[in-house]
Amino acid sequence: MRSHQIRNVLAVLLVFFLQVRFPCRTLADDVAQYGREITGEERVSTLDRISTLVRRNHQGIQTWKGKCEYRDSDYSTKDNPTSSQNPGSDQFKEFQFPEEKIGQAQETLQAKEGYWYLREGTAEFLLDQQNQKYRVLKQPTDVEYFWDPASGYRHRRFYRSPKTYTVFDAEQAVEFSPDRFLTRIPKPGYEDRIFPKARVAFKMTPSEAVYQASLINLLECFASDSSVSFTSHSSRFFSNYPGKIAANLRGQGSEKDQALSNEYARLHTTAEQPPVVTLVYGKPGLTLTSSIYQFDGKVGYNVTRYMQTLKGSSNIWRTIKYAEIGEKFVPSELRTGLISAQAESKGTFAHARTLKIETESINQPIEATEFELVILGLKYGDRRYDETTKKSYAYDDKLGFVPMEDFNFDPSRSDQGK
Repeated sequence: MRSHQIRNVLAVLLVFFLQVRFPCRTLADDVAQYGREITGEERVSTLDRISTLVRRNHQGIQTWKGKCEYRDSDYSTKDNPTSSQNPGSDQFKEFQFPEEKIGQAQETLQAKEGYWYLREGTAEFLLDQQNQKYRVLKQPTDVEYFWDPASGYRHRRFYRSPKTYTVFDAEQAVEFSPDRFLTRIPKPGYEDRIFPKARVAFKMTPSEAVYQASLINLLECFASDSSVSFTSHSSRFFSNYPGKIAANLRGQGSEKDQALSNEYARLHTTAEQPPVVTLVYGKPGLTLTSSIYQFDGKVGYNVTRYMQTLKGSSNIWRTIKYAEIGEKFVPSELRTGLISAQAESKGTFAHARTLKIETESINQPIEATEFELVILGLKYGDRRYDETTKKSYAYDDKLGFVPMEDFNFDPSRSDQGK
């Protein structure tokens, strides 16, 4: 009996320790830090004003050209691959996560005895919002790193990810690595008889493309959802979301949306001028989902922080900094983080990305040909594989893409595999 009581006491102490060290406090409950709560008609008018200003700025950026530096960090609880690495002498101290609750997440992750996988590089991008087209060239650095929290050492991995082009519009996305030759060509198998290696452009839907690790997706700067694409529902865009909530509060939305907005949406403002206005969407005490949007008056009430907590699943952060160019506020830094880590759970996942963005021009004409696949440097015999239809095509510099069954390969016109 005595040992049973001791076990009960230890269990209670363990639960208390986990709750203190890894609290699951709901974001929607911690609102005092956001200032005075706005209610009644002031809440509706404030949301309308924010929506108008943000939408005007967003729509005012018709084209956007620039480059950025990126750093990606992914955490894995699989076996640490130090055996394949050359130990370094330097310590890697920069997590590159948004600061919100990172201490808690860091402790949780380190307790899993995993490691960080780190990549960095540069990217060049073109965005034509009016015509819903986006192109990016991602160029990784020569080496990648693993960082072991247990030892504190960084291990170099002498492996270079290929540079990757992505062309993205409302209908499709095509990803192509001009320096990568694949020996395992997607079906049908008769392709293998043409030549042993080939470059392949992979075509997919926009929703599939945004989950590709190779995509530097600057559309995230304008939307509150990591799966954003040109085909996302308009309410997911920062510029439209406050207006949608205001319409619901005026009784203009569906009965369900009106009820949810009245119950879940709370608005707060700081005393400074211009203020930071925070929209908290989550029922007090709700432990399933809470979202926070912060609109900073110093940058035209554009979103500077977005956070989401899902009980037992992911924590999402996004912070955005802006530069003022030609009376428009353009993103200059984007930091995102996603963590799924529970003290009592075996599964752990974490991802962080930092983009430091340099704008070269806005609202300058961009030729439609800049988004054609030929701009990627396609050569005779290159492939395109459609992930949706599972069909393959070959590129003919005179005919364009030809179905593989109709492609008459001429070895004299190809330098593939050489």
